[in-house]
Amino acid sequence: MMIKSPMKLIILTTKGIVKKVETTEKKKDVIDAIDKENSTFLGLQYTPFANAVSHIKTSIGPKFRSNSVRLFASARVRFQFMTGIWTAHLTQYFFFDNQELGERTGLDFQRPIGDKAEFRSASTVTYSETSKGTDLRQTLLFRHFFTESASAGISLQIEAHTRPSTLVDAYVIAFEYRQKMWRDWLYLDILPQARFPREVDFGVTPFLGTSLEAIF
Repeated sequence: MMIKSPMKLIILTTKGIVKKVETTEKKKDVIDAIDKENSTFLGLQYTPFANAVSHIKTSIGPKFRSNSVRLFASARVRFQFMTGIWTAHLTQYFFFDNQELGERTGLDFQRPIGDKAEFRSASTVTYSETSKGTDLRQTLLFRHFFTESASAGISLQIEAHTRPSTLVDAYVIAFEYRQKMWRDWLYLDILPQARFPREVDFGVTPFLGTSLEAIF
């Protein structure tokens, strides 16, 4: 069934805060890498097709960072299929801004645990003009739904790259809280993490991420 309103306005603001407990160059590299994710995206999202098992979405607009403004565009195709008690999602995502062109392929499996929880295993492979060969991520997530509007979860993640050789970049223990603030239009995510990056010999780097998304 085709959706009634294919065009929407998206405002997405993300912010990350790192506890700056050291001033070494290695620690600074980690902080700078996370700071690059701080941004606000203001754009139009067009969904030419969506039903219960698949969708196609595109978006375009400016992305504002602390010292730059970039044109950002993306396209996402997603398919859903069932395998026993598991629900699988295959996602293909393409993105472009002033500095890079890239794509991300994701495959995740999720299953319910009782009436108010779920387990998810998600694998992603990303290639772009700035990636280290192919960037890899594996996530194991447990999420509990308090209500239809609020949920919380804990996940374990491994991040790696393949060039010049395959190496683990970081281990991550992450918590998440997601709240629907108003109807289906405004969402808040709070994402505290303990990161253990290779750049600091897998020492802990506390991180707090927040995301506020408005869809009109």
